Amino acid sequence: MNTTKSALAVGAKLGLAGLVICAVAWSVVVFQPDGTVSESEADILDLNFIHLSNSARFARGLKHLGHDSPQTFDINGNVVNFSTNFSRKSPEQLFKEYQDEFVHQGLNKKSWPLRDPSQDTEAQDAERIFAAMTGGVVPLISNENMIAMGGVLPTNDATDEEGMKELASSTNLEDRKIFKGHHYIEMFWDKETHKSTVLASWSDENFDYRKMRDAYMAADAPPTPGVPTSGNSVDTEVPACPGCSRINRVRDLDATRTYSSNVFVGERPQAELMDFYRNAMVRRGWQETEASENLNLALPYVEHKGSASTMLSFSQGERFLTILGYPGDDGRTQIHTSITK
Repeated sequence: MNTTKSALAVGAKLGLAGLVICAVAWSVVVFQPDGTVSESEADILDLNFIHLSNSARFARGLKHLGHDSPQTFDINGNVVNFSTNFSRKSPEQLFKEYQDEFVHQGLNKKSWPLRDPSQDTEAQDAERIFAAMTGGVVPLISNENMIAMGGVLPTNDATDEEGMKELASSTNLEDRKIFKGHHYIEMFWDKETHKSTVLASWSDENFDYRKMRDAYMAADAPPTPGVPTSGNSVDTEVPACPGCSRINRVRDLDATRTYSSNVFVGERPQAELMDFYRNAMVRRGWQETEASENLNLALPYVEHKGSASTMLSFSQGERFLTILGYPGDDGRTQIHTSITK
């Protein structure tokens, strides 16, 4: 049992760390010809007359709790959904409601209490970790202004200790996908408005956390010409800067909206990389905005918070491109690009 707990703890660190990257799910509804859901069909869904995946039940639970329709993004080759909710209730009150709903959805076997590190026993910690690693939604962090809960889905759909032993006993963890999905919720309390904001993200059950991990690992290694970073689709509009590695790529999958972004990291000086983008984007038909030109002319004479960063802004029809350069904590240059409409 001690060996299992040790292996599970290691796996938990990998899986729960991946939660903040976050994720996306598909939800199941039955539509009328006019786009609405009939009461009888909605009741069938609520009564679980059809089998729903863990991710779909999580999404359905959020809908019952009042969340808005999810927004879907491609993040490093993984499809991720985000949804929000707002309430006058405190995070502590909402936490109880969310826990009860996840019991109703069959994600949790019980409604979990908030964590109390000063009171929780080793056995309680082990029980919570096990539930989080087998599809549950358990408390992870709680403080005065924020509560977080979440969990992951093991690739072998393990629901008991034997299944987790099998998963933890792999001799080649780097070459296999341990978790196939996740769900994560954060609740924040705003003292000024006296409102709670709830942010939820979740994946379908094809999430590959290696695509997230490998992108960051690649940024610490010399780039290999002609070899794309794992999990990253090519951005045909914004090129990678010379000698840079891309560590993050986000793209809105809703055709009615336009949003995409990249984060690059490189060894070359920030000014050199920003000059590269100024020339490269103009050649691609983007026009630097007047505000961007005026701002960069004034920056050398103004001291302000974040003055080490530089920004370029371009327009092309109804679309806008922003490129931000700034020094990373490791001394290398980071470049963040985003296109919006």
